[in-house]
This record gives sequence, C-alpha cells and structure tokens, in this order.
Amino acid sequence: MVNEKEMASRYWLLILIPLILGNASVPVALYVAIAIASIQIAHFARRTSSLTHLAVQVRLVFCTMMVVGLWSPLFFIHWIQVIGISAVLLFNFCLLERILSLLPWNRSERFTWAFARSTFLTPPSAATPCMSANTPKVFKGTFPSTHASQGVPESGSDIEMKEITKTVDKLLWLSFSSQTKEEKDND
Repeated sequence: MVNEKEMASRYWLLILIPLILGNASVPVALYVAIAIASIQIAHFARRTSSLTHLAVQVRLVFCTMMVVGLWSPLFFIHWIQVIGISAVLLFNFCLLERILSLLPWNRSERFTWAFARSTFLTPPSAATPCMSANTPKVFKGTFPSTHASQGVPESGSDIEMKEITKTVDKLLWLSFSSQTKEEKDND
C-alpha cells in the first residue's frame, strides 16, 4: 500500500508534468493538470473529512491559481507553480502552505513578526500538509509544529533552531540600533 507522503508526491508529479507541457505551448495539458489537481482536492478532502484542513486549502488555492493563470496576462503564475512543485518534491518546502498557515483560521497563536519569521525560516519537515493529510488542522507555535501537537519532545535540531533564531534576532536588533545611531549622528 502507498503511504500518504508517497501518494502526495505522485499527485504533485502528475500535476507538474502537464503543467510544464502547458507552459511549453501545449494548452490542453494545462486542463489535464487542473483535472488532476481537482481529483487531488477531492481525495484529500475525503481523507481529512474537511474542506478547511490546511492540506485541502493548499490544493484548493493551487488549483485556483492554475485556473487564474489561464488568463493570458497571468500566465506567469504557471511558471511560479512549476517552481513551487519542484521545491515541494525536491526539498519538501511548500511556500504556499507556509503562507496559508499564517491566516487566522489556520493558527491558534497570535500573529507576531517572530511567528511569521519562524514560519518562513523553519527548515522543512517531512510532516507537512503539502505532503500529507496527517498533519494538525491548526498550527500552534512555530511552523510546522507537529512536534508540539503530538506531544513529541523537541529534538536537538529544534533547540538549535531556537538558538539560531535568538542569534538572528540579536544581530538584527544590533544592526538596526547601529543604523539608528548613525542616522542620528549624520543629522
């Protein structure tokens, strides 16, 4: 039996091929990609029993972007999607998923810049909605917080990431405060 991540990878690959062909002047291929994406939406909606689950939202927005990209002034969206699917398949990094996770109905934490930064700078995880429907519906804490929601203790890499984030915060604060002093000195 095919596991969830492998199935998601197959769907993304099945969408990527006609999407590339559609970008290479085979217009019917774009409609094939949209059809496959629609099947993927139905499959993940059935697996999660919800249209509001983040895994389904990612697929809905992706499919909507493919339809919008059919309008010739917005055709470039399809190239962005090719890059996005490639990132998902090669690096397990889904920018669309991370953007959607910041929306109010997809998080339980108050929005802060630190939260947004951790959402985009946290290394990719194997358990992401782009690759599986077995992830939490609402993210808590840093992205992806499958560790916290499943009661798994933090690993060494999680602790190292917190230290790196603290160091980056300090460096940003120091550079900002030194720029402010230089500006005051110049006035």
